[in-house]
Amino acid sequence: MDNIKKLLEEKAREACARFGLHRVYFARPLGRRRHFLAGAGHETFLPAQSAFLFANLVVFWVGEMKNQEKFLKFLKQEVRKYVT
Repeated sequence: MDNIKKLLEEKAREACARFGLHRVYFARPLGRRRHFLAGAGHETFLPAQSAFLFANLVVFWVGEMKNQEKFLKFLKQEVRKYVT
């Protein structure tokens, strides 16, 4: 599990830099709640947006994004083999 967390943290850092976001983090859905796994970036008072990458993984991001489709495709490709 630690290897997966490190990978997710690395991909979050990469996504922040590549897409100009303040923060990116991943969570696992547990019923109505979300369990934080890993993330990168800095805290802001802006609201986070989210999307399911897979049934067992949600990504949250904070910041202005110009191409959400490209962002989600990038993350799906990068983490698919580790979380499915």
